[in-house]
Amino acid sequence: MKKLLFASVLLLASTIVVNAQVRTLKGEKQKIKNGVVTGQLTKPEAIKLKNQTAALRTEKNIYKSDGVITPTERRDLKKDNRRLNANIFKQKHDRQKRG
Repeated sequence: MKKLLFASVLLLASTIVVNAQVRTLKGEKQKIKNGVVTGQLTKPEAIKLKNQTAALRTEKNIYKSDGVITPTERRDLKKDNRRLNANIFKQKHDRQKRG
């Protein structure tokens, strides 16, 4: 009984983490879109950042393919997500203007 309860809690926790990562990827897409609209991102910068977002999504899907994201994989995704956020911030604030 305790093992079943523990397994249920573990499954629920991993589902919550994966859902949070999906939301953050949507957030990154929105940041890139806003950067393009406001002129903070040039077209080549936006394309590069979109490719990085797609690569992170692909990596996440590969990790999810076996049904479980291990703590090591989760750490790797968080590290890559932080790096992507830093790249978005750096590109939006590098004083290059579109057009």
